[in-house]
Amino acid sequence: MTEYLPFGNFLSLTQFQGFIPENTPAQITAAQNNYAIGNYTVLRLSTDASRNITGFTGGFQGRILIIINVGAQNIVLVNNSGSSSTGNKIITGTGADVTLATTTSALLYYDKTSAVWRIIAT
Repeated sequence: MTEYLPFGNFLSLTQFQGFIPENTPAQITAAQNNYAIGNYTVLRLSTDASRNITGFTGGFQGRILIIINVGAQNIVLVNNSGSSSTGNKIITGTGADVTLATTTSALLYYDKTSAVWRIIAT
């Protein structure tokens, strides 16, 4: 069975495998507002203590972002924080912050109409 992704010309998952850009940046050592994600889809993050992330740069309609906590400390995705610029904020869907414990992850989708990153799965 061939599965298709909703990106313009259809690609099978077999064709798409291996093309998801991943990065393991330096450990986060302070709260992050407007965290720069570059051209990556998957970020493998770690922190030196429980740290807040209030938003991400680089959003465009339909962009997908996967955050994986590969460290030993919590990463807190802060809901609708005024510390991040308009267009970079995170909406959790619950109104509460989302804590990513070690080895857990979150899937975010950029909603250009609302100009926010929406958490669609944890």
